[in-house]
Amino acid sequence: MAPGDVIAFHALIVHGAGGYTVRYCGNDAVYYTGPGVHHGLRNPELGDRAPLDSAQYPTVWRDGHPAS
Repeated sequence: MAPGDVIAFHALIVHGAGGYTVRYCGNDAVYYTGPGVHHGLRNPELGDRAPLDSAQYPTVWRDGHPAS
């Protein structure tokens, strides 16, 4: 790969991210607290079905514009 290239994997594909991963989701995605959630993705600040908008899951784009 060259600088600036992007490669996307399904979340269940085994792969190495080299210490940095970016995940994007739609504005209808919510936090899930049920079984099967990886411990590194858990966030005690969010309850089940809470919108994904926190320091761990920041909103980067809202209403067609970068979020501030």
